[in-house]
Amino acid sequence: MNLKNLDTKEISRLIVNLKAELELRAKTEKARLVDEIREKSAALNISIDELMSDAKKKPRKQRGKATKAKAKRKTSAVKPKYRNPMNPAETWSGRGRKPKWVVALLESGRRLEDFLIQQV
Repeated sequence: MNLKNLDTKEISRLIVNLKAELELRAKTEKARLVDEIREKSAALNISIDELMSDAKKKPRKQRGKATKAKAKRKTSAVKPKYRNPMNPAETWSGRGRKPKWVVALLESGRRLEDFLIQQV
C-alpha cells in the first residue's frame, strides 16, 4: 500500500480502521496474558491475590542499570560579566544563550565589550 496515492479521506478511514485493529489486538493479547498467568499460578498452587501482593511488595531489580538517581552536581552561581546599559538590573554571565537585550544591542551595531562590568 502506497500512502502517497491515498487522498485524505482514505487516510482518515485507514487511521480509524488501524486504531480499531490495535485496540482489538491489545484486548486479545491482554486476555491471552491473563489466561497464561492463571494457568501458571494454578500449576504452582498460588492465588492471583498472593501474586499481586508479592508484586507490590518486592519490585524487581533492574539488571545492569543504576537503580539510584545520580546526585546532582552542586554549582555555584556565576558572577555576571555583562550589564545592560539601558536596564542595569539585567545582567549576563557570558555563558549559554545570549539574552534578547544582548542580541538587540549587538544587532544595532554595539560591541559586546561595551557591556563588560568593570571588576573592582
